[in-house]
Amino acid sequence: MAGVVEQSDSRPVMGHGGMTRSARPRKRRSRALSDSTTSTTGSTGSTTSTTSTTSTADTTGTTSSTSTISIIVITTNSIIMIINTIIITIIIIVIIAIIIIIVATIITVIIITITIIIIIIIIIIVIIIVIIIVATIITIITIITIITIIIIIIIIIIIAIIFINSGSIKVATYGNRATNLSASTCATKTDRPDGWVSLLGLDRVANFRDLAGPDASAPYRCKGGRLARGKVYRTGHWVTATPTDLSMIRDTLAICTYLDLRNGQDFESVDAECFDDYPPSPNGRHEASVPRDAGERRRLSCPFSKGLGARPLTRDEAEGRVDPSDKKAQCAIWFQKQMRSEAFHDLQVQLKTSMRAMLILNSEEVLTALRALVDERNFPVAFGCIAGKDRTGLLACLVLLALGVSDEDIISDYMFTNESAQHINACNQIAVAMWCEELRIRDPRKYSLLVRRTRLPPSVQNILDSDGDTPLWEDVNIVSDPDAIKRSMVHRDIIEYVMHEVLQQEFSGIDGYFRYIGFTPSEVDRLRELLVEPAAENDP
Repeated sequence: MAGVVEQSDSRPVMGHGGMTRSARPRKRRSRALSDSTTSTTGSTGSTTSTTSTTSTADTTGTTSSTSTISIIVITTNSIIMIINTIIITIIIIVIIAIIIIIVATIITVIIITITIIIIIIIIIIVIIIVIIIVATIITIITIITIITIIIIIIIIIIIAIIFINSGSIKVATYGNRATNLSASTCATKTDRPDGWVSLLGLDRVANFRDLAGPDASAPYRCKGGRLARGKVYRTGHWVTATPTDLSMIRDTLAICTYLDLRNGQDFESVDAECFDDYPPSPNGRHEASVPRDAGERRRLSCPFSKGLGARPLTRDEAEGRVDPSDKKAQCAIWFQKQMRSEAFHDLQVQLKTSMRAMLILNSEEVLTALRALVDERNFPVAFGCIAGKDRTGLLACLVLLALGVSDEDIISDYMFTNESAQHINACNQIAVAMWCEELRIRDPRKYSLLVRRTRLPPSVQNILDSDGDTPLWEDVNIVSDPDAIKRSMVHRDIIEYVMHEVLQQEFSGIDGYFRYIGFTPSEVDRLRELLVEPAAENDP
């Protein structure tokens, strides 16, 4: 039994951690059991059998316990390894995910940046293309404009050369009106019949022309050069002007100020469309309106013939008790006596008398007109009366004398009115017809009285019924009355009387007259500054 136990105990035993350890303790235990068996001789076989069984059971229990511990350790190690593996895997996955996110973000940013750059480049390219297109269009338009201007200038030069060589420049004719008169605003003749000359082609405004002279190629020479064109015009009345006439006056010539030399009475007070552009109307319809200032389109009234009518002499005048040194008072007496004289029935005597009376009795109105001509805000200026011949001719004479124009040119300018005598008469007939119609509506009683006294022309209604398209010289309703034509003409001795007998003899020349009315030397200098320009080298 002892031998069995020893063999059993000498087997290697798997220790903790799988290490083999010796069974020596078990051997000592076997020896002890053997000694016990020897010392207890006599013991029964059952005792020996029991001891052996117990030893085997202990050995088996110990082995089972050790195996269980080993399994637990192995299992624990495996679990730890698995957990470590899982953790490492998760960490790797997270790192990979982070790397992927970072890479994706970088790629996205790069893509967005590239997209923005591409968009910006496209926008810049589009802008450059648009700029190139616009610049090209502007360049083309500029080139076309320059070529057009050059062609127009060449055509104008050619036409001017042709007309100058032919001896006249036709700036405007009936049915072929000028549209650009900035360089030249007058001519010497037109293709109208005699007495119907209209240098600017105006249909129903007579005797309208540049004060610098009727010949655009030869402005009047004066002290310091020649008269500037396009600044001051002389004219007949505007009440019969057509819309086309007004467009020429208002838009093409750009007239700013209309100096109206009429007295605004009787048919000189008739209202018309022209006063919408150049208020106030002489009939009073603009009385409630705010007066316009210099620089605005307006009508400035300077009635040269104001108060020049017959009246009874005062007692002092009749008895000669008026101061002999009072020139104005003496002129008033002289004028009333002239009107009562037999000689006054002569038209030329009437005109001479009226001219002197206007210069002296209405010197304030003359001064107002002259001062309007030294205010550049009023330019361009047109001054006129009914026919544009007597009152207009008087103011033109004063201005031309102040500028140093020769006497012969002044007389020639005055006499040019006769080229338009028929036209003046026709426009006056229309104006009278307009006034009669206005009077019939506004004051029927006065109108009836004039009709009964046969003081109205018989053709009034017919003139008003005219279609306005027929040239006036072909209009059967316009009466070519020889007496009326004569009244529409001027005479050389009238202007010579003004220049020599009134201005020269009574005032010692134009400077003396200006001193009399208060037109100062500085104002004369200003007038010359505004209306005189240096003469061209090829001027005659």
